[in-house]
Amino acid sequence: MRAIKTIAILVAGIALLAYFSGCNSTAFTSAKVYLQQDNIDKAIEQLEIEVKQNPSNAEAHYLLGASYAKKGDYERMNREFDACLKISPKYKKQIQNYRLKYWGENYNRGVRLLKAKKYDDAIKSFETAIRIDSSRADAYQNMAYAYIKKNNIKKAEELYKKVLEIKKNDPRIYFTLGSVYYNEKKFKPAIQMFEKAIELDPNNKDAFAYLAMSYDMIGKPEKAFSMYKKALEKNPNDPDLLFNLGRLYFQKEDWDHAIEIFEKLAKQRPDDYDVIYNLGNAYLYKADKISKARQKMENEKTKGVKEKLAKMKAEETALYTKAIQYLEKSTQIKPDNPNAWFNLGVAYVRIGDQAKGKAAFDKSDQLKKGK
Repeated sequence: MRAIKTIAILVAGIALLAYFSGCNSTAFTSAKVYLQQDNIDKAIEQLEIEVKQNPSNAEAHYLLGASYAKKGDYERMNREFDACLKISPKYKKQIQNYRLKYWGENYNRGVRLLKAKKYDDAIKSFETAIRIDSSRADAYQNMAYAYIKKNNIKKAEELYKKVLEIKKNDPRIYFTLGSVYYNEKKFKPAIQMFEKAIELDPNNKDAFAYLAMSYDMIGKPEKAFSMYKKALEKNPNDPDLLFNLGRLYFQKEDWDHAIEIFEKLAKQRPDDYDVIYNLGNAYLYKADKISKARQKMENEKTKGVKEKLAKMKAEETALYTKAIQYLEKSTQIKPDNPNAWFNLGVAYVRIGDQAKGKAAFDKSDQLKKGK
């Protein structure tokens, strides 16, 4: 999520200056007098009369809009400013300054309230800022964040879509909306957002990571593999990416790659149960695979392979020993998983340690029975 920021507003030349002219109507002249006296209500009365009598008076519309701005009536402010600009561009700069001033005041108030975790009040301030100037994305963006904090994800989605209408080529917004979809388990639209973020910013490492996980979640492992590898090129030591890629290798029964990744993770996170447990199982299943191949060769009584069988047997033993090392540790980290104890028993039996194997099986049975 992008950092919340206040916006410094430097505004010059927006004082209500009233100039007198001999050809002004009585209402317009009176309005200017009231403005000099800072009597905004009376000025508005006279300016409303003037714009009805002389609707093509751009200055009257401008002064009326500025007066409504001072009263905090931003809908009428915009109505009069828009009417002024349709007549003449003469007051364009002053109108821009007015809108920026009051937009900035309400936006910055919203940011302060957001930081204070007063989300409802922050939303009101951002809504006011949007009424003043709906062309600025920041108020929509921070209001979306406030709705996320209120757990109103649907409203946040609507607001981020509005931001994208304003900032069509900002990869950060596509990533943020993608993250919202991802957290709501809407993985297909999340994928669209992350792909667009990457299109606009090929170095967006977080978008690659979330894209990989999104493909993973919708059951497209090959796409996920490709994205995890790309993400890891940009985040080579990210433990979550490594774990997910290792898990996919595990599911494919690619034990060598699974072991390689989980070994790397075990160095980073030596007490992470999922890492240690999966690493132990990867060693166990790789050893079982070699054991089955060796037994098949022995049963077929293939000639001239005695030396190869001996090497296979030695490799099995080494792998089962590694499996025991990590499965033992997994039972220390989390002693209530019957499957870990069962697999540990299998590894002990495979290396010929029947007593320890039986003890592990008994522990597994106890846990399954709830004892």
